[in-house]
Amino acid sequence: MPTNLLILPLLAGFWFIHFCHYFRFRAQRLDGYRLLIESSIAGAFLFLVGRVIAYCVVSCTPLGPLIARRWNEFAPVSFSGSATLAFLIGLAAPFAVNVFLTEDRSKQHAVERHGNALLLLIDFALRQEQLVSITLDNRKVYVGYIVSAPNLRPDDAYIAVLPMASGYRDTNTMELKFISLYNELYANEEMDARQFRVVIPVGSIKMASLFDLEVYAKFAEHRVDSN
Repeated sequence: MPTNLLILPLLAGFWFIHFCHYFRFRAQRLDGYRLLIESSIAGAFLFLVGRVIAYCVVSCTPLGPLIARRWNEFAPVSFSGSATLAFLIGLAAPFAVNVFLTEDRSKQHAVERHGNALLLLIDFALRQEQLVSITLDNRKVYVGYIVSAPNLRPDDAYIAVLPMASGYRDTNTMELKFISLYNELYANEEMDARQFRVVIPVGSIKMASLFDLEVYAKFAEHRVDSN
């Protein structure tokens, strides 16, 4: 097989990984060399599929010899038909796979398999629409709903939060003290809740947890009684 034909399966492999939701989110965590290797592996698989299809068409169909003769007149290069089929299959295959594996489902699967504990928590809170408590490195605290969560890309290092309350942790006791509540603001029809959205760098998060107001109230009440 001429080496210049290898570019077709390689391009097909890269296209497949880039546009197939299932592989795209996983590939986001790969560096350039590993992405090239995985594209090559996908390209080799697509070439194998193309080769099998070409062989079956030529050997097992009545029009096979005629198709082979016409193709050799058009592109008299060994394995050019298999490489071209691999390229065409690689272009179409990701969109066929995406019908069964949606973008949201593929992202969830990638996060569950390759995400760290913080990313798992944030993704869970986003999907379940649960409140989270986020403590930053300056002791600022936001309690709110996750609006957008990062994926596995190294440069995607921010989360967006719609705060329901904010405050800080005491320097000595680390006790959570609320100073701002946003419920009444959001209830005002003239106020746009989106303008209160806070974008937080993941690197500045020191602690994060799911937050339940009833559990927090019971815990605070118990702590006061214990004293």
